[in-house]
Amino acid sequence: MKADGLEKLLSSLAGGNSSVTSAVIEGLAAGWPKNSQMKLTESSEATLEKLIGTMSTQSRGSLVRLAKLWGSERLAKYATEIAASMIATIEDSSADSKKRIAAAGDLISLDPSSEASISKLIASINPQMPPAVATGIVRALSESTAANVSSSLIAAWPSLTPTLRGDVISVLMKRPKTTQDMLASIKEGTIAIADLSLDQRQSLRSHPDKEVRAAAEKLMAASGGLVSADRQKVLDTYMPTTHATGDAKTGKALFIKNCANCHKHSGEGNEIGPDLTGMAVHPKEELLVHILDPNRSVEGNFRRYTVLTSDGQVLSGMLAAESNSAVELIDAEAKRHSIARDDIERITSTNKSLMPEGFEQQLKPDDMTNLLEFLASKGRYVPLQLGTVATAISTKGLFSDDDNGPDRMVFRDWK
Repeated sequence: MKADGLEKLLSSLAGGNSSVTSAVIEGLAAGWPKNSQMKLTESSEATLEKLIGTMSTQSRGSLVRLAKLWGSERLAKYATEIAASMIATIEDSSADSKKRIAAAGDLISLDPSSEASISKLIASINPQMPPAVATGIVRALSESTAANVSSSLIAAWPSLTPTLRGDVISVLMKRPKTTQDMLASIKEGTIAIADLSLDQRQSLRSHPDKEVRAAAEKLMAASGGLVSADRQKVLDTYMPTTHATGDAKTGKALFIKNCANCHKHSGEGNEIGPDLTGMAVHPKEELLVHILDPNRSVEGNFRRYTVLTSDGQVLSGMLAAESNSAVELIDAEAKRHSIARDDIERITSTNKSLMPEGFEQQLKPDDMTNLLEFLASKGRYVPLQLGTVATAISTKGLFSDDDNGPDRMVFRDWK
């Protein structure tokens, strides 16, 4: 867009409907190229200042971000005032949870490099805060480029609940620098290697940064968190579980806890990996192989992809879709990430499955017995020997009048 075209657009917005104005400004802020500045005239600066007085806090934040990209100096003075308003919303215990979470995201967007914003956001998390709001605040930090993100989160670690700790680790693993800080805190004993999920450990071992990979391998080897490379030995150890009878109800609870993030069964869970409904048609021995050695046979659409973005973020997951302008990843928590091709510095894939190795570290033999019992429960699906039920072969027509024919197809209901 040229400067004169921008000036005309701003002038038309200044006298228009406020909701339309907000929508246009937020759309421009979301899609404006990061390195594309405009030379604003004095008239445009004045129009911007007029606009900002008529907008909501969220839209004002978007306008300030845009003005910063355009090189405006007059709107910079509003950033502090807007940030204070957003902090007030976040700290307001009577405010709607969605508004508080949105305010946290808007505060980061206003100035992603602001260390003061990080400090205030983390300080706002307390035991009285609803878990959803605390989670939203922590997840918003993943978009920050401030230098104190990792140090502030690690300092807060002892006071965080298990759910929040999982979100903190996800944030720390978003960028190589914060990941290195996390690994240092594991070495120091602040964070335990056991606090990392199997998927997160696998991501570290295939990290695009070689220094991160080396440090992670060394830490996991020293702490016993390294997954055994001898998958056959692990399978042999667990094979007796396939001949034992477990409790399907307990197995279902184990499925929900350990598998439902990526797999669906009987309508429950997320369909990232294959739907496991009807797995009773396979013997337990075969199911065990897929659970403990997921990389033995990996279909192309379930392989792990890692994307390093131009601003330093690391994203891993299954490649769900791609177009001329973007690719979409689904991570192990069923979150979708759309990444513009222009923002991709590097994309790599391996023959590894998105499903991590090492389930023996969290499913002991008794647990595996119960999980296999659940997966092998027939329910609506009954395994049949094909030879006893097949009614047609390829060497003759479906309705043949030979041998013991004629063959018939009889339906209970002809609808």
